[in-house]
Amino acid sequence: MGVKKYIFYIESFPSDIEDLLKEHPIAYVPFGALEWYGPHMVLGVDSIKAEEICSRLAEISGGVIFPCVNYGAFNTMMFPFTFHFSKRCLKKITRSLVKQLYQWGFKIIILLTGHYPESQIKQDMKAA
Repeated sequence: MGVKKYIFYIESFPSDIEDLLKEHPIAYVPFGALEWYGPHMVLGVDSIKAEEICSRLAEISGGVIFPCVNYGAFNTMMFPFTFHFSKRCLKKITRSLVKQLYQWGFKIIILLTGHYPESQIKQDMKAA
């Protein structure tokens, strides 16, 4: 049986990742916010969007799809049932993730946010 083109990190063994890194050294890290958009939308829509886009990209290009950083947003609105985190907190997490993925052997690291404030996008680009 050959090496899979893409895998989900949380469903994988270390040997699966080692094998896949040889052919498809791409890491997909979705980021989402858990925030209120109103009664018409689920609280995790940003996370759901980011995970789905990463999965579809991996189907085409291969790689490892990492779990969504559901608490991966700042500049969220002060609405009910919305988590709020500082930019500094997320910056540390993002830098640490990128550094470790690079050390593990990933050559391409895609940080994809489902939460779109300009400051969030700039931070992800800077970490990359």
